[in-house]
Amino acid sequence: MLRQQLLEVKDILAKSPMRKEGKKPVSPQTDGFSKIENQVDILLSNLEKELAIVLMGEVKSGKSTIINALAGGKVSPTNTLECTSAILEISYSPVERGEIVFHDGSSAVASVRSVFDTLEDRRGDEEFFRQCKAVKVGYPLPHLKNLCLVDTPGLATITESNEKTTTDYIQSADVVLWILNANTLGDTEVIARLSEVAKAGKPIVLVVNRIDQVDSQPERLVDYVRSELGIYAQEVFPLSAEQAFRGATEDDPNLTKSSGFWDLVDYLEQKINVRADDAKDESIRSSVEALLRYDLAMHDAYVKQLAFLEAELGRHHEEVMRRSDKIAFNLQNWLRDRVHAPGGRALLEKEMQRIIESRNMSPEEIKQELSLDAVKAWWSQVFTELGREFASEWEDAERAFIEDFSARMGSLDYRELAEAELAVGDEDDVMGRALTGIGEGLKIGGIAGAGLAAYVTWAGSYAASAFLPILGSFMPPLLVAGGLGGLVSSFLSKRKKKGEVQRALMTYVGQVRADFIGDFLVPQVYPAIHEQCNAVADKLHSQLREMLSNGWSEQDILALKDDLRAYMQSIDLLLPDAARTQET
Repeated sequence: MLRQQLLEVKDILAKSPMRKEGKKPVSPQTDGFSKIENQVDILLSNLEKELAIVLMGEVKSGKSTIINALAGGKVSPTNTLECTSAILEISYSPVERGEIVFHDGSSAVASVRSVFDTLEDRRGDEEFFRQCKAVKVGYPLPHLKNLCLVDTPGLATITESNEKTTTDYIQSADVVLWILNANTLGDTEVIARLSEVAKAGKPIVLVVNRIDQVDSQPERLVDYVRSELGIYAQEVFPLSAEQAFRGATEDDPNLTKSSGFWDLVDYLEQKINVRADDAKDESIRSSVEALLRYDLAMHDAYVKQLAFLEAELGRHHEEVMRRSDKIAFNLQNWLRDRVHAPGGRALLEKEMQRIIESRNMSPEEIKQELSLDAVKAWWSQVFTELGREFASEWEDAERAFIEDFSARMGSLDYRELAEAELAVGDEDDVMGRALTGIGEGLKIGGIAGAGLAAYVTWAGSYAASAFLPILGSFMPPLLVAGGLGGLVSSFLSKRKKKGEVQRALMTYVGQVRADFIGDFLVPQVYPAIHEQCNAVADKLHSQLREMLSNGWSEQDILALKDDLRAYMQSIDLLLPDAARTQET
């Protein structure tokens, strides 16, 4: 029945929209999915195995000595494994046998002594131990017939190369015995690592070892550990593993009893060993529940990131359209001011100065100075400047939005995303702590960092290129070619005083400028600028949506969210009633 349930879990997990191939509007944390699926496979393989107890703890916490006491004989060396970071699996065998299993699937079978000698000889050979998956030994000891003991590296010796192997052994365990050194209680690294192990959903029993080496009473040590770490554990036991092992090997029951060993053994036998099948099933069910909740939390966080993405794109659309009106207004004012700009930059300003300064300019020369060509030349230069202003305005606007967007994305509380609407409890809840950090590897959209900066640069370049067609479409009308030059030349032939010439020119040119604004800019150029701003706004928004959502349309994202909710509901139905999420 349990096997069928695990297979059903695998089948449902495979249907996750987040697990399907292809780009997503938000990049999922795929390593989290592979971890879940790998752990389910381990649970499936664990169904046929004997009850497994995995021991973990600090270096020199006494794990090997406790294993020797539990096995009723010296089955684990107390120094070699800590120095080599090897994982030792101890089980029953009719005859003693040893084996070194490598990650490539090969193995080296030999006597137990030979295997341990090889480990000792290879001490310090990092390359060799990177290739080793585990060391397996078998002994003809009655205590091991229904039990498999796994000795893991001390916390300080767990390396990246054996981290996954250690994690897999934890998942295959039916119970974790976590060994604490009574001399170093309160180590923050121990607390952090214990929190990580707790997320596997395995029953954890804490053993406070070396109680014979400290002055404090065992009861006080147990009370302290329960107050600090009790959230992770089903029970806490004080123990002197050294005394327990001596009692077993020297056949001294009083020494064994005073060590605290029988309390631990009685618990294991009554709560676990006597009900080995029930314990295994309960452990597997608990692990499946933890994995499903983890998977559900990842999907819940993903749905909320999609909502965040859609909200940001909606905000960008509103912002970019508002900016469009503002930029159009700014450019219209800039053009109006440019027509009258001082310092030789105004319309016909340079031509007017040349006429005033030259007393011998012929009528034809005056007509040429004040021709439509002169106006067009000025307009061409101004239009180039206007294009730069147009591009600069849009680039600054998009940069401001992207900086704001990046700041909000960077401040997303992924723990809140993962826990929202999940029955994970408060800050002291084990699963609540285990879910901390879900989503930290997710990326909003298809770009980040340099990609966002590149988008801002592209926005300015696109705005500049999009503005160029206006130059070909809108040219000043023949408002100055039909007589301004002639009127001025006629005037100059009658009045030769410089002051009068200057006033007359200013009057005529002033009228030209007013006509330029009223007959050309206002009815033709201003609407074109506004229309072009809206077109650029639409294009920029379309491009940003394309980049941030990896090409997914709004309708496609809505459909994806519906599929995700349907999937989450199917996962929700696999959980016990007390562990189910509220409706998302």
